[in-house]
Amino acid sequence: MDWRRIFEQSAVNGGFYDERDLVARVFRPVTDSWFQKRLDHVRHELKKEMIPQPTHNSKDH
Repeated sequence: MDWRRIFEQSAVNGGFYDERDLVARVFRPVTDSWFQKRLDHVRHELKKEMIPQPTHNSKDH
């Protein structure tokens, strides 16, 4: 359905508008793009930085 028709048919513009007439669409985000892979990598690196690393004291050895 064309967006112009939705606004033309809206009650604000004096038309009849029934949301049940709209086509239901499911949004599926892109999952295998370069950006998504880069974002996953950056998040992984940030998590590694946030996890405290054990300190090595010379007295322990």
